[in-house]
Amino acid sequence: MARIYIETIKKWATKIGIAGGTVVALIFSYLIFMNYITVISHSGDMVCAGTIEDSCLADMKFLANENIFLGGTI
Repeated sequence: MARIYIETIKKWATKIGIAGGTVVALIFSYLIFMNYITVISHSGDMVCAGTIEDSCLADMKFLANENIFLGGTI
């Protein structure tokens, strides 16, 4: 079982200069790199403004290779 604490990842990301929504991408990158999940499909690249009218949405389907516990708040 993988135990991942969001606060630890946030602190590490802040130390190396990563902040905001990129932390979520960092978590998924870590899960993929450690072979905890296998990505089946994703929405791919898209251009969006990140506003209410033109929000950025991502669709990712994955299989968990083992039980994953994400502790803390995002």
